[in-house]
Amino acid sequence: MSVPGAVAFILDELSAAGPPEAFQAEREFAHLHPVADGSLHMTLPTDLARAAFDAGWGEPHPRSGTPLIFGPRDEDELNVVWLLLQASYAFAKGEY
Repeated sequence: MSVPGAVAFILDELSAAGPPEAFQAEREFAHLHPVADGSLHMTLPTDLARAAFDAGWGEPHPRSGTPLIFGPRDEDELNVVWLLLQASYAFAKGEY
């Protein structure tokens, strides 16, 4: 449910134990936009999404409100985005 070339992160049925708001569509909890952009849409718990927005790591999607996390520009930013993606995964699994 994204632009052409995006890669979706989807859990299998048994692993998708998070609340409905942990998913964008069916069992998709995040997707990575193509390399030219590198941003990600991911679901995050409300408190973590707010913290990411406040820290300048992303913004709410204008229609869905799903966090859009900006593409990392260096290894330090990649580490932060990786931690956010891990939190999204844990949220979708019902472990957050």
